[in-house]
Amino acid sequence: DAGQNYIGMISGAKRYILHPPNQCSKLGIVPHRESSLFRHSPLYFGKTSSEDPLEQAWLDRAGSSLAVETVLKQGEVLFVPSHWFH
Repeated sequence: DAGQNYIGMISGAKRYILHPPNQCSKLGIVPHRESSLFRHSPLYFGKTSSEDPLEQAWLDRAGSSLAVETVLKQGEVLFVPSHWFH
């Protein structure tokens, strides 16, 4: 996102993995405005292996990217800087 974001957790908890902008090339983010996936990645990041060699190559590449991981809990707020993938 081009703007700064705040994520507030009302109840429960959720894991967030944030990648700085310089890591986006490793995440398979679609750069084409005409695509319905524009600025999103078709990768399922909960998956660690694939029988599809192309998908596996992208999963390996994404796995080598730098990231910050946290668990946001009830009552907490997470600040997401501009252009950080989450």
